[in-house]
Amino acid sequence: ESYDNVAGSLFCYTPMIILLIPALIRSWKEKKYSHHIAALLFVIAVFTPFCYYLFFGFTQAYSRWLIFVTASLIAYVTLYLDKMKDDPKHYVLIGGVFTLAGVFGSAMLAHHIVDNYPNFSERVPITLVMVIEAIYICVIIAIIYLFYNKKYLEHILIGVISLEAILMGAFVIEGHGMRGYLTVNNGLNTNVQLYD
Repeated sequence: ESYDNVAGSLFCYTPMIILLIPALIRSWKEKKYSHHIAALLFVIAVFTPFCYYLFFGFTQAYSRWLIFVTASLIAYVTLYLDKMKDDPKHYVLIGGVFTLAGVFGSAMLAHHIVDNYPNFSERVPITLVMVIEAIYICVIIAIIYLFYNKKYLEHILIGVISLEAILMGAFVIEGHGMRGYLTVNNGLNTNVQLYD
């Protein structure tokens, strides 16, 4: 039995991850504890197999449901953007520290997995990727910090997120490869051509 179905990703855009902690701090100050309960439930759901089976009808474990977690995070942070100008700028730095800690923790975990499990290999240099990500995160933190109360910050963030989406799409296609249309769906394209 393969675990390919549970190989999922919680990829979310860097500005959204950085602003998640400030949004949670604001929710705490506004005494909206339900936001923290929801965040805790999401974390528990991601790290327990129950949801992986639940959202596939208890037939097998499947991770496509993680898109709901990512969409919820994006919606939550987007709602925070309107209130962000009322919060101190140093909240961005706190969010940045947590984001960088996540990058370093992920890199350490990736090194541990590659070193201790023979089925895994290092396809790209983990340390190099970590350094590039850390630099990119610091640039985004600086942009948000410098343009914190400016009206055009939202436009800058849309541009950054758009660029990040394009690049991630290209990386995914490069990593997964592409298949010709003649071989997809048992040659459906070829069969349709034969009967036309």
